[in-house]
Amino acid sequence: MGGCIAQTLAVQHRARVDKLVLLSTDPGGIEADLASPDVWFKLIDTSGTPNEQAHRLLFLLFPNEVAESFYHEFGDMVAAARA
Repeated sequence: MGGCIAQTLAVQHRARVDKLVLLSTDPGGIEADLASPDVWFKLIDTSGTPNEQAHRLLFLLFPNEVAESFYHEFGDMVAAARA
């Protein structure tokens, strides 16, 4: 629901929003394409260091060439959030 709320706020307060980055928002509903049990387990897996978790998460969510770039640019930020 957070992605929907963020988009609504961004539209309603355009002058106050410079950028909006959405990651893994869930549209929900009966038509939703839910993650498989294997993917879900990987999403909630908290084993390893925060950096290992960040690496695993980014490579799960994005194609390898994009994930590698994102990891180099944002890996420390994702790791801090995971910690």
